[in-house]
Amino acid sequence: MNNVRFWTVWSVTVVVGAVGVSCTSVEPVPKVRAGVGALEPAVSMLPLAVGLGSPQMKVRRGEPILFEVEVQNASDEPVWLPKDLVIVLVWTYPTGQRDNTMMPMTTQVSWGPDKLLQLQPGEKIVRQVSVSTRYFPRLGVSKFQAIVQVPSNTLTPALPAGRYASNRFGVFVTE
Repeated sequence: MNNVRFWTVWSVTVVVGAVGVSCTSVEPVPKVRAGVGALEPAVSMLPLAVGLGSPQMKVRRGEPILFEVEVQNASDEPVWLPKDLVIVLVWTYPTGQRDNTMMPMTTQVSWGPDKLLQLQPGEKIVRQVSVSTRYFPRLGVSKFQAIVQVPSNTLTPALPAGRYASNRFGVFVTE
């Protein structure tokens, strides 16, 4: 009886030891740190306020991150904007390396009201933008920011030409 108990305890010890050895060879996964989610409120640069958000605070490498870019008329007057806003996402990896989405940007257009929309004071529009994480070089928190590019219009109505930056938003990318 004692002999059987000895072999049972010894075999459990060997199995547990083998599992422990195999676990130590696995690369540690970085822990989620501060800097996930909205890092500051929406940024207002009159006449527009731009906010960036996402329900995804943590994604696996290879999964897309879906962002919502909210553009609000922060002025006291109506504002005209292109129906097809040009939104570029820029981000910084945990290493400090920077990257961005590519979008054609035009600085001047000749558009009539059929290609524009009017926002009343306080009115918002929301656009969705996604980023693939398939080729992210490092795991950890990457910080994103949206840039809304508004061209000048040679026709009436005038557009609030310029670049409008959003708040920064952190997303943890894991294996």
